[in-house]
Amino acid sequence: VGHSRGAKIASLAAVADDRVAGLCLLDPVDNTIWAPVSPGFPSACDALRAAERPLPVAIVGAGAGGDCAPAEANFRKFFDAVGRPSWLLVIPAAGHAQFLDPEGMGSLQKAVCRGSSDGGLNGTAIDDAVVKAVAAAACLAWADLTCGPLVQAPPKGANNALPQLNSWEGVTARLEVKRRLQRRPSSAPAAQADLTIAVGAAASVTVDWLSEQGLEVESYLNL
Repeated sequence: VGHSRGAKIASLAAVADDRVAGLCLLDPVDNTIWAPVSPGFPSACDALRAAERPLPVAIVGAGAGGDCAPAEANFRKFFDAVGRPSWLLVIPAAGHAQFLDPEGMGSLQKAVCRGSSDGGLNGTAIDDAVVKAVAAAACLAWADLTCGPLVQAPPKGANNALPQLNSWEGVTARLEVKRRLQRRPSSAPAAQADLTIAVGAAASVTVDWLSEQGLEVESYLNL
């Protein structure tokens, strides 16, 4: 998992290390005019494009972007570069820096990255907590898909009412309750088919949950 250039670094590490089971990239940024491709600054998109193994990739993109996430190096370029299976979840009104904490380096980046602190696509701003809730839902679904469930499902008869939207526990519990598939050992072709089906199911479950909360997102699958 990584945000911005952190997502780029996570991508490079995943391609180089077979122990990495999957990637969840939050508004990733590749090389830009401020850090062009060079021996010390390789392109993550080029590395993902050349990857020799199936690597499930989920990307959460900020539709409103900002100066720090130019179109020539943003999340759409990553989605074009990754193989199958992959999933792109776009928050149309979100800005690049809204995934960050409001204090410390987060506040500094918001000040530096013009146009990325509150989205504001077509004059419609979106709250940071909503952006983080969407990102958490995608990351948790992907972690569940690639590494197994993070929490146990509530017992039958338990109260499954949703906690607050920006509650980590609430998002985790909701996704776990709605899990549709279980991972199982199988042959390589069957395993790839199972993974493809699981990716589609994970995306569908997450988008359904977000829709129930009245959140506007755009979902794209490459299976």
